Amino acid sequence: MNPAEEYILSREEPYRSILLHIKAVIEMVIPEVDMKYKWNIPCFYDGKQPICYLNTFFFKTYERLSK
Repeated sequence: MNPAEEYILSREEPYRSILLHIKAVIEMVIPEVDMKYKWNIPCFYDGKQPICYLNTFFFKTYERLSK
């Protein structure tokens, strides 16, 4: 398993499920995309161009606001 997948699977629920769903959607819509691990977070690349970063920090901000 690569570090990007380990990052996603190590997140707590519901973040793990959200990240896995986003990963599946991105890979379905852009089949040639590569998921890499940069700056300690998963990143999707199309060639050398980063197109999406997955970071749960923003989800934690959302969680605080929703309480």
